[in-house]
Amino acid sequence: MAAATARNAAALLAVGGGSYFAGQYLARRTVGMPPPTSDHREPQQKNYLIGTEPNKNSLDFPVDEKFAYWRDRWLNKMLGWHLENPHPVLMTHLNDWLGDDGETQRSILFPLCGASVDLGCIARRGHQVVGVEAVPEAIDRLLSEYGEEIEGGRPPDARLWLRVGQPNWMQKVAAEQLSKSEKRSMTYQPAPFLFAVQGDFLAFDRPAASQWGFPEFDCAFDRGGLVAVAPSDRPRYAAVLSEQLRPGGKLLLVVVEHEPAFGPPHSVDESEVRRLLGSAFEIQKLSVVDEKDKEPWKAKGVKRFDEVAYMCTRKGGALPAE
Repeated sequence: MAAATARNAAALLAVGGGSYFAGQYLARRTVGMPPPTSDHREPQQKNYLIGTEPNKNSLDFPVDEKFAYWRDRWLNKMLGWHLENPHPVLMTHLNDWLGDDGETQRSILFPLCGASVDLGCIARRGHQVVGVEAVPEAIDRLLSEYGEEIEGGRPPDARLWLRVGQPNWMQKVAAEQLSKSEKRSMTYQPAPFLFAVQGDFLAFDRPAASQWGFPEFDCAFDRGGLVAVAPSDRPRYAAVLSEQLRPGGKLLLVVVEHEPAFGPPHSVDESEVRRLLGSAFEIQKLSVVDEKDKEPWKAKGVKRFDEVAYMCTRKGGALPAE
């Protein structure tokens, strides 16, 4: 058994060697990927509206009262924002966002990630993914979808909890099928770990990330993060996001603009995006999609509900935390 575990760990090292923090984490772990069974059917997407029992360990970690609204939505399975497929903006701009036609392994940050299938979609391509999410039940589902959760750890201040998942055999099969569908010359290998930081994203600054050896990230995808935080928290949110990306790193940002005003999701127009991020990012507006005739916005009778996407390229300096 020990020899088999060591072989599995060695194989995962070969997969994750391109990522410093994955390699460092793996060097301290000898948990192997379970072998495939004879059933090689196409992996089926789970329906996140049908919950599983919460991870009891996750319930031991305190959840700040300011996230009570979101946790209540999760516990009552009111997940209207959740998509069953990768976000269209992400897939449309994937190569521009990753660079190098997606061939170079990237470190990628997903703030306020929930249980988004976008994380698995990117990790399945071999990129090292880190999500940050305050609601434990969301991370339970995120990691169970990718495979199996293994041991993580808290930093000394205990505001944040690192949780770690590793892929099951279905992810490997899905990666092989993805490689064929995209006609890749090399077969994708799923990232050996998917990292999820449980806690307040506003506390996940550069010193906090450095405690686990996370580098400055190459890319970030924010769909629904900036529009979810309280308007008073936006400057701090933007500052944390900016300091986590390396110079030249790319933030793919999706916000909404709507009339009348309500929230969350809060309306964030272009002038607000530029006010918050303009000093740290070069900002390019990519697309505007009218969604006022989709539910639940149609039932609300909104006058306007647009989903707006931006590509933001990191400059050299850091935003001050206001």
